[in-house]
Amino acid sequence: MDSIMMPLIPILTSIALFVAITFISLAVIKARLKNRELLSKEIIIAIENGADIPLPVPKERNYLNLGLIWSLVGYCFMVLF
Repeated sequence: MDSIMMPLIPILTSIALFVAITFISLAVIKARLKNRELLSKEIIIAIENGADIPLPVPKERNYLNLGLIWSLVGYCFMVLF
């Protein structure tokens, strides 16, 4: 029984981490897309009404989150293969 479970636990853990990272990333992407669509609608309405449109300020990238995500993806692939 132990000989079957030993290699199975790291593989299942890696798969679970990969799926969790994927779902969290997709949720963040979907939220950003929704915010961008709302901003675009506001800009279109402002143009139609003849109001001045302030240019959106680009946000700084959060490299810590990006690094954590890629580190976990690398860990998952390392354990799987």
